[in-house]
Amino acid sequence: MKLKYALTQEDFLTYQLFAASKKPSVKAARDRSRFVVPLIMFAFALFAFFSGATLSLVLTYLIIGLLWILFHPKYSARNYRRHYAKHVAETHVGRIGISSTLALEADQLVVNSPVGETKINLDQVKKIETIATHFFITLQIGDTFVLPRNRALEEGEASAFIERLAEEKGLSVVDRSEWIWK
Repeated sequence: MKLKYALTQEDFLTYQLFAASKKPSVKAARDRSRFVVPLIMFAFALFAFFSGATLSLVLTYLIIGLLWILFHPKYSARNYRRHYAKHVAETHVGRIGISSTLALEADQLVVNSPVGETKINLDQVKKIETIATHFFITLQIGDTFVLPRNRALEEGEASAFIERLAEEKGLSVVDRSEWIWK
């Protein structure tokens, strides 16, 4: 069974954002950046309140803290998206739009592209995840194949390929179709 596809910059960006959203270090950094500034603002408000500052200064610190908590997640998501878009543009420029073929052969995944041919033993497939727009086949060494769901040659061809791969490997496909970058 063969699957022919070409990846766009948006495909690579989607994978980068998906992978980042699953990393504990990225989650921790985003949580820290969301709550450190408000904590500092609330500490300033308490200090100002107990040192006899005007009520308007105390309220200003409190309002800044609350606004940060409310609006920082959207700012952070946009900032990370912009960062990863630059990363993809710099590091994947030679892979964007290149037609590749992924074939499932006896105990191997075979990837053909203009660069050459790569054969990967099926026992190296670690997990298969799916989101609404893509499939991600992660290998034991950490590399991931990104397969777009909607740009295969025929409707449902990518889904059939993934089902067969999961069946042959004995893996279940982890459904993360509710995932969105936020």
